[in-house]
Amino acid sequence: MATYRLPNLQTDQVSSSSIYLSGDAKSPTNMLAAGWHSDGSQKIGCFNLECPGFVSTTNIYGPGSFIPQFSTYGGEQKYLSILIAKDSKTNNWWVTYNDELPLGYFPKELVPKMNDYADFVQLGGQVVTPLDVPSPPMGSGHPRAGGFK
Repeated sequence: MATYRLPNLQTDQVSSSSIYLSGDAKSPTNMLAAGWHSDGSQKIGCFNLECPGFVSTTNIYGPGSFIPQFSTYGGEQKYLSILIAKDSKTNNWWVTYNDELPLGYFPKELVPKMNDYADFVQLGGQVVTPLDVPSPPMGSGHPRAGGFK
C-alpha cells in the first residue's frame, strides 16, 4: 500500500488504506484488517491496540506506530507492505511487516468463520467525513495510475 501524509484532515475525518480478510463476506464481525490511517488527530472507531484481541509480539513496529516515510505525488513512492497469513499449526492469523518482521497475531477465536481459510480478501481504502464537510483525499487524492514514476 502506498502511504501518503495527509496534514489537512479536519476533526472527525479519516482516510485509510487496508487489507481485509473475512470468513463471511456478509458479516463484518468475522473480519480482520491491517493497514494505515490518518484520523484528524481524533480517535474514531476501534483502531490499533484499542481493539481487543490482537497479540503484539514486537516492540519495534506495531499497531499505532508512526509511518516514517511517505509517497510524493509525481515523485518517489513509499509503501507499507503487510501480510496477513494463517499459521497452519495454531490457526492464528499472523500480521507481518515488509515480509520479514512478525508484528503479532489475531487469535483464531476472534474469527470463528475463518477456521479453515478466508473466503474474501480485499485491498482498498475509505474516507470518512461529516455530512456537511468536503471529503478528505483517499491516498494521494489523484487517479490510481497518476503520479507513479
